[in-house]
Amino acid sequence: MFKLTIISGHQVGITYPLEFGENTVGRQQGNTIVLESKSVSKKHCVLTIDHGKILLQDLGSSNGTYVNGSLTGSRWIQSGDRITLGEYILEVRDAHLVSTDGQLPTVDSMMSNQIKSKVRSELNVDTPAQLKDRIVWFFEHYLMPVFYKMNTKHEWKFVLAGLFSVFLVISMFISLGPLLSYNRRSILREIMIRASYLSEEIAERNSRYIASRQEGKTEIGSAARGAGVKVALITDLENRIIAPANRVNQYLTRGEVATFVVKTARQFKKGRENGVVRPIGISTVVAIHPIKILDSRLGKNVVAGMAIVAVDSSLSTLNWGALGLIYSETLILVSLIGVLVFLIFYRLTLKRFEVLSDELDLALKGEKSRVTQEFKLEELNRLWESINSTIQRIPQDDGSGLGVSGFTGPAGEEFVLPIQMFGELTEYGVVLFNEEKHILHVNSHFENMSGIHSMEANGQLISNVARDQALSMMVEDLLNQVDAMGGQPVQDDFEFGGEFYKFHVSGFGKIGVQSYLLIAVKEEG
Repeated sequence: MFKLTIISGHQVGITYPLEFGENTVGRQQGNTIVLESKSVSKKHCVLTIDHGKILLQDLGSSNGTYVNGSLTGSRWIQSGDRITLGEYILEVRDAHLVSTDGQLPTVDSMMSNQIKSKVRSELNVDTPAQLKDRIVWFFEHYLMPVFYKMNTKHEWKFVLAGLFSVFLVISMFISLGPLLSYNRRSILREIMIRASYLSEEIAERNSRYIASRQEGKTEIGSAARGAGVKVALITDLENRIIAPANRVNQYLTRGEVATFVVKTARQFKKGRENGVVRPIGISTVVAIHPIKILDSRLGKNVVAGMAIVAVDSSLSTLNWGALGLIYSETLILVSLIGVLVFLIFYRLTLKRFEVLSDELDLALKGEKSRVTQEFKLEELNRLWESINSTIQRIPQDDGSGLGVSGFTGPAGEEFVLPIQMFGELTEYGVVLFNEEKHILHVNSHFENMSGIHSMEANGQLISNVARDQALSMMVEDLLNQVDAMGGQPVQDDFEFGGEFYKFHVSGFGKIGVQSYLLIAVKEEG
């Protein structure tokens, strides 16, 4: 499905297909992709193909792995990304993006039935059956990787601030939008009630003149001068204007109001007896009340005319400028509160680690025997337990100021390894191991050589913390040789980034080997 093509370095143009599962890259034979160069580690990185996605993981390489120019430990990559390993630059490409005839391939041409069945079965196994578990699964596998990737490119505080800002803006519109909409509907109802009242008042005042066929006496009164009133008329059912006097015998034929009046007149002709009030267009409310007279032939009241009132609702409802001002004021206020909440959350999160750092420093100096978890966070309980367990395994200063006690020589004599030695041996890498071959101490020079940091390595096997698997295997082999030889020194050669070192390992203890000392010396020439 994917392939790697060398676009810079030796053998430009060579393409390596990537198979489903793990594809290792390194200079040592046995890797899926072998790049013969001293700048490439024996096992440099691994690309794992899973459900059409590629996960790149650095395997503790000496010179690091870069994706699109950024140093990477672990991240998801895609077609078009460029991976830098030493002097090599390899580009990830989709092997089936275009077929040999230049046409886009079909799904059937890309996947055999066997592969389809395999993918389906894996999806069925990986995806939980329960709805709750399925939601959590999709959250962890599809949503969170986006933010994990974001956090590899940007500082945690910037990612958090961005998410918090988006949350504030969305929550403001979700809460303020319905409130403003409800307010507008309330105002619109009030305008409809007012328009209906005005039209009913005009109808009652003029019904006797319509009944007596004295149309010349009809009048609108003060309704036409009301705030926001756009239209105030009396018409017959043929839409001929009866009042006001300046529009007598004209007809309503244009506009939204006229269209609505014509439709309502047809309804009155068909027997409708009640008035109607309705919003028309964006900013107009129209109320029409029937004017009824007694029809002696039918023996009942019939509609002979209509009292029409149209009111402009935009004068009472908020316009876009006012809405923008409200949203701006609310956004500023919410942002100020949001900044305060963010700072509290940010400091509350960091404070526990600042305290942990201070207490770890005291513990490593021998002034404390364990770190205390003052801040309550259940998810970090295991971390504190692991830290305290590691501290208990760190040899302590014997109080003489000479160094770290607890080591015995081959003849059974107790001795003290001077702490000063680790500071003075600036040209040598030094590692101390206990009886179980757990790391007790790593000096700064070995940290720089191997990338193994003392704080994270204390109490761990070297196989758990070494970035280079070849280094891990060699040290474990040397430790086993010391065991077999009853603590006698052994040595071997190793290469770090093109520089060669001689590794010396010795064992100490009264009965058997109870501690180990590794010293790495750089070879000249």
